[in-house]
Amino acid sequence: MTELDRRRFLRDAALTVGAAGVPLAFSGRSSVWAGPLTSPSVETREALPRSGDLGGVRAATVQWMSRVPEDINIRNMSIPGTHESCARHPGNSAGFAQCQNRPLDWQLRAGVRYIDIRCQNWEDYFTIHHGRFYQNMVFGQVLQICVDFLNKYPTETILMRMQQEHSTDNDRYKRIFKDYLDKKGWRSFFHIDTSFPTLKTARKKIVLMSGLPYVDEGLPFSNGNYFSTQDLYSDPTLAKKKTVIESQLRNAIWQFDGNKMYINHLSANGAGGSTWTPWSYVKDLNPWTRKLLEGQYYYKTHRTGVIAMDYVDSPDANWDAGEIDMTASVIRLNTFKRPTLQVGKSYVIWNRGTGKALDGGTAQTSVVQWTYSGSPQQRWTLETAENGTYRLRCERSGKCLTCHPGDGATQQNSNHNTWRIAPHSDGDGFQLKLDATGTYLHTADNNKGSGVQPRLGSDATLDQYRWVFDERVQVQ
Repeated sequence: MTELDRRRFLRDAALTVGAAGVPLAFSGRSSVWAGPLTSPSVETREALPRSGDLGGVRAATVQWMSRVPEDINIRNMSIPGTHESCARHPGNSAGFAQCQNRPLDWQLRAGVRYIDIRCQNWEDYFTIHHGRFYQNMVFGQVLQICVDFLNKYPTETILMRMQQEHSTDNDRYKRIFKDYLDKKGWRSFFHIDTSFPTLKTARKKIVLMSGLPYVDEGLPFSNGNYFSTQDLYSDPTLAKKKTVIESQLRNAIWQFDGNKMYINHLSANGAGGSTWTPWSYVKDLNPWTRKLLEGQYYYKTHRTGVIAMDYVDSPDANWDAGEIDMTASVIRLNTFKRPTLQVGKSYVIWNRGTGKALDGGTAQTSVVQWTYSGSPQQRWTLETAENGTYRLRCERSGKCLTCHPGDGATQQNSNHNTWRIAPHSDGDGFQLKLDATGTYLHTADNNKGSGVQPRLGSDATLDQYRWVFDERVQVQ
């Protein structure tokens, strides 16, 4: 197709081009990007299984957000996503322009809830690109697939990262996007705000995350005050990429900043003379990450943030596998059940507000908060005491946690240092109330520095009063 033919096709299209280049009639409408349809598009219907089943995807995965409490903020969740979500057509790129095998509607049914959409300015609409490679889609089709899905599964939400690709006119890009919202009628399908919503607010909506250029609305994806992003994509070694993936997973859990959403890209691409395509990386990184997530490294009440993947349907280096193991390994971490504790078990006890673990230190006197290291001084055994109280005994020193009013936390040999331990009202962490004083252990002024001694206070509603009991015993 010449550039002029392609221009005419995109301007006049009542057609959409399939993967094999075969035109498919598109519901008799004059243009696929003119605005939302009231019924599923032909492209969407063609992608759905003829039998009416879910194409091998379990119903529990299709509607997995229905099991998440609605008061959870989306930044506190574990969300499977795709990088370059619509980049299925490599063209003559030798595989460098392809990042997915499965279409967008399959990804959504398989549990993907974060999508990455790259838009080129073209006349008065957006075409979907990976670099210079057109991906046989326009933005209106992307929106229609998302809206069709959310209408069918209203308990779900879709986080949409958008950015300009293969064009450079930022003002035009902003103008075209606003036309999609206001002239073409898509605004009501979006949640557009500069704060992260609860799941209740986000359900049945597309949550806008605007990359560069920022469209002056929505969550600013490139702003480090909102997002902590790992995206080492340009020709990394496998060892380096694995290091940054695991580091970002630890950050999302242990160094958690409650004001940010954590984004962790498993994707990478060769540069210069490298022959490493996205698929070359996926064959190693997807199985490695899945095993990491499914292992004992993560206690099941932790968030990972968004895990953005290439070839999301390929968990075991099998091309076009059509499997959901990658999304499932992330989804299953969203277990927001009220936690229970077991006497005799050893726990790492870390603070929800600071992400630091209680540490008995080498001197075995003061107790401080410290970055998790897996050492015995950060493990505490839960022991039963009298009248419904408990002792917390440091595994290294054998001494029990205590704290005196006006002073920092310490550890002593006495068995009289007992605590009342109760789940927080929303089930996210525990409150530690010293039985002798009736006051609660907390980190000082939400200070995130290692070496700070926790103290006693009374406002147990704050995050620095929440303590998570983690069964993890070592860094793997």
